Amino acid sequence: MPLVATQDIGLLTTLVKFVAIIMGTTLLHGLLVLPPILYLTTGMTPLKFWRGAREALFIAFATSSSSSAATLPVCHTAYRTASAR
Repeated sequence: MPLVATQDIGLLTTLVKFVAIIMGTTLLHGLLVLPPILYLTTGMTPLKFWRGAREALFIAFATSSSSSAATLPVCHTAYRTASAR
């Protein structure tokens, strides 16, 4: 990588700033924009949403499966539990 070899610390600093901006705007969007949209469209608070999705998300991340076959039964159970309320 001749470009990196000829550059000084400025290249790394620019990359770190870029990553920080992307992470910051993603957090801003997830914490300040999406929760009101969830509440206005469904009437559900974000806390209630995450509590309902917790088990399915845990299975999805724990299995590292690229297919939904592992999480489908858990998602179906979570849906039936939530719709019964």
